[in-house]
Amino acid sequence: MKKCSKCSTEFECGADIGKCWCMDFKVEPVVLDRLREDFKDCLCPKCLNEYGSPKYTPSHP
Repeated sequence: MKKCSKCSTEFECGADIGKCWCMDFKVEPVVLDRLREDFKDCLCPKCLNEYGSPKYTPSHP
């Protein structure tokens, strides 16, 4: 379990095993740099959603 650097909510993180939910988020590089400056550790899904959006792959027929 991790605690969000912004709101202190506890959440599951799988970064140590390469399967964290945040790897499915798209955050612009300039925004990501700012987040790294402002916060010492990870953000929860709710807070990260304020700065980016979930990645998706359009389906093709």
